[in-house]
Amino acid sequence: MQKDSTNSPLVETYKLDNGLDVILVDLNNTFTITLLTLIKAGSKYETLDNNGISHFIEHMVFKGTKNFPSELEISINLDLLGGNFNGFTSKEYTGFYIKSSVDRFSDALFLLSDLIKNPLFLEDSIESEKLVILQEIDMYLDEPFDIVSNNLNQLIFGNNSLGMDILGTKESIQKITARDILLEFLRKFYSPINSVFVVAGNIQKYGIDKLKNDIRRYFLDWQSLSFEKSSKVEYIPKQQKSFEIVTKCKDNNQTKLSLGFRTFSYFDDRIYALALLDNVLGGSMSSRLFNELRIKRGLCYLVDTTTALYSEDGCFITLMDIKNDLDSIYSAVRIILEQFLDISNNGVKSEELNKVKQMIKTKQLINLESSMYLASLFAEYKLLKNVILNIPDYIQRFQDVSNDEIKSLAKEVFRKDNLNISVLSPLSDSDIVSTIDKAVNSVF
Repeated sequence: MQKDSTNSPLVETYKLDNGLDVILVDLNNTFTITLLTLIKAGSKYETLDNNGISHFIEHMVFKGTKNFPSELEISINLDLLGGNFNGFTSKEYTGFYIKSSVDRFSDALFLLSDLIKNPLFLEDSIESEKLVILQEIDMYLDEPFDIVSNNLNQLIFGNNSLGMDILGTKESIQKITARDILLEFLRKFYSPINSVFVVAGNIQKYGIDKLKNDIRRYFLDWQSLSFEKSSKVEYIPKQQKSFEIVTKCKDNNQTKLSLGFRTFSYFDDRIYALALLDNVLGGSMSSRLFNELRIKRGLCYLVDTTTALYSEDGCFITLMDIKNDLDSIYSAVRIILEQFLDISNNGVKSEELNKVKQMIKTKQLINLESSMYLASLFAEYKLLKNVILNIPDYIQRFQDVSNDEIKSLAKEVFRKDNLNISVLSPLSDSDIVSTIDKAVNSVF
């Protein structure tokens, strides 16, 4: 392991003989250790017929494995580790992690590797977990912000894999009727050469050689079955020519609004400027939108901005709640768009830029103390970009962004023909569309 002159953690990378990339991130100021495996299998790699299968498999691995044949046995052994554990699914990958005390590393690794290599997929468990996932879908269908966000996602990305829901639909989940369906997808994507394994924590306390031997012991027998490097999804971006809006009528106490602009993929060097733009507009209680909408006018409780970036595409999103009042909705949309165009035309003030740069740097330094954050960051960069992250360079890239870069980016992104709006409200669809159309046309 080598360490630079900064306070960055010690990092070592290597590859097992079966092709699994391993990244070790040593933090000598902690008593815990995080084990994380990311697999390039998510809703992006699904079809309309099997949509939700990545998430289904993430659930099913906890139902029983070769060495821990029941869900209860897995749960008991995870609890005995005394730490945090979970699985998660995104559009581009599935992850499994265990965070435990350093001295329990070998036990944690044995269990984590068994979840990934040896799930049983018993027929009875498939049917029972299907019911659980259908309930999960219903739960999110009752969540207003999830509804408005999913509708915006589909509006922006259209009828391709990025436009599909990670959970799938009730119809697609019902089609997963047999063990072979899950095994076929597992064999296609759950491969060491399609994955990355990261250990972050007090590695030196456990012993670097001992840790490497354990990794080799539990992961070297993980073999690629029917993994195909050619199993890439053809992505055809939606061709948007004008402002688009989608509405859904639902009896809520508030109206939920989400505005989205298509941006670019995470391979684009402008991701750093986009992050600063995000923080200027909605990243804190001193951000522009929070100040204009909540502090000055009391139009909302929540307003936030975020980005969603993928290998082929991405978007910039604003999310807010507002009372069920057409005048308030008009004002909110107009104020948001005016702030966007102000940056497009004038850039950001120097004090704003300095503030968000300091804010981002401080957050990054705080996060460097978290083994889970570091494991996730290194794993994502390696799996998705095939890059071993250099922490000092990564932090500096945000500090090097200029006002001109932000202004140019805002001018390119914040266009009327690139605007998408999703609304969930008890107000009539026609009134919502008319009000928002009026607000949009008053600015552009």
